[in-house]
Amino acid sequence: MARGVRNAAGTFGFVGVIRHPSRLFRPSDAQSGPDLAAAQSSESRSVSCSLRGGFGSYPNRLKQGRLVLTADDATWTPFWSVRRGPLKIDSVVISFATRAADHREPNVKKGGRAFGVVVPTFTVITCETAVGSFDLVVPSADQPLVEGFLRSRHAAQVDGAARLSPPDVHGAPVTVVEEKLTALVNLSLFAQAERAYRLPGAGSRSLLYVFDGRQIGAHVVTADGRDLVPGSEHKGVLLTFWTDEARILVVQGISFEVWYGGVVGEGKVQSVGWPSGPTA
Repeated sequence: MARGVRNAAGTFGFVGVIRHPSRLFRPSDAQSGPDLAAAQSSESRSVSCSLRGGFGSYPNRLKQGRLVLTADDATWTPFWSVRRGPLKIDSVVISFATRAADHREPNVKKGGRAFGVVVPTFTVITCETAVGSFDLVVPSADQPLVEGFLRSRHAAQVDGAARLSPPDVHGAPVTVVEEKLTALVNLSLFAQAERAYRLPGAGSRSLLYVFDGRQIGAHVVTADGRDLVPGSEHKGVLLTFWTDEARILVVQGISFEVWYGGVVGEGKVQSVGWPSGPTA
């Protein structure tokens, strides 16, 4: 554990047991609420965390380590590694799902009792991004803390992107509140357009999206940061809708039209996410 960083409620080792012997016989009744409040302020919290991912610098196989959370930063460090150092978890998480750790997580405790001692349970939090997914395997007692961090940072990232472009004539709000519906889509903008345009790929709100004849607005963030221009193709685009109507109209697999003073392109929804939900 890094110096000065306090363990979260569900993360403890031998010293923690010496200080709190009751952990030998029952799970800790400490709540994650104070941990999340501390992490959102100026403090940090350390969580026992095994990490696995299939892209970028994430380890392909499950690797044990610790996740340190602060107000706007998450850094994972392996317990044992010669070549791998600290890894900043800065991927934009579009949605996440949770499940209990099982046979897919070898060497991870599955709960129960051993010689009268409570064995803690672990939860797998699978985070979806525009380029792939990664798993955070954390003590179940610390699950609310990690989920709370993911939600808060998601809201901050979307809101930060929104502030990069001014409000448009369609009445979009200046900020985005937490748990607005998001969708991962592919966009194809027609090469022939009645009006020339170049819209920023980080937070533009000028386009409208037509689902079943209904126009709804959204903040758009392209996966690679490229601008939206006639003739461009974009995969893994994050749309964050500011109207509750989107919850009815936007579903996985549906096709839609892109509107900018007329139909300028088309798209298809690859996945819909946020808020999170449990999976099998």
